[in-house]
Amino acid sequence: MTKKGFTLMELLVSIFISGMVMLSLVAMWKTSSNHTAQAQRQSIIKNENTIFLRKLYSDFVSASEIICPWGHSTGGPTNCSSKYIAVKEAVIDPDDHSKLIRITKNVCGASNNAWASDESLTSISSRCIKPSYVVYVREGENVYRCRYNFLDGTDETISINTLVNNASCTSSNTSREIAMPYVTNFVLQMSNSGSDLSPELSIDYTIHRDFGGDIPPVHFRFKRLLTLKRGV
Repeated sequence: MTKKGFTLMELLVSIFISGMVMLSLVAMWKTSSNHTAQAQRQSIIKNENTIFLRKLYSDFVSASEIICPWGHSTGGPTNCSSKYIAVKEAVIDPDDHSKLIRITKNVCGASNNAWASDESLTSISSRCIKPSYVVYVREGENVYRCRYNFLDGTDETISINTLVNNASCTSSNTSREIAMPYVTNFVLQMSNSGSDLSPELSIDYTIHRDFGGDIPPVHFRFKRLLTLKRGV
């Protein structure tokens, strides 16, 4: 009776072929997994960017004044090169370009109507709004956003330089939030800075996030023009 089986050489060849097939499958799985992880990270960053752009759009397009970057040919503060400040409920005084003047009343009672005595109490109380401003500033790899109110119930104007000097967005401020992480540059500027009232705001920034390992870093550059509804 003859017994049949595999020779040692046949076993070695089959093991070698099986090993090559397994290595190919592992390599394909790893490549697919990396691509999936990369796509997921890109999706997360794009979602973060969409939220950031919406917030930025809301802050600057709805602003009554944008004082940093300066959009007026008359010139502006020299100490706001690293700050981006949009103001709501106040405009530049046409008689004094160094001051902001309130455009809404912050008077809700008869005892507080020192400079709004020409209006009825009803109309005053219906516009009890305090002017505010928002600050964007980049530090390290993060763009931070801070919100503040300014002027009290009896004030009507404030110096622009005073506002800029007080518009800090430091780690000690409770109103500070991270608006966008992993930013390697961040620039806001009027797209047509030579005009008095540029209708567009240029936004330019780059996001670079390195995840380490075998996953390639994500590198995006965003450049947009926002049309301002209320001017600067």
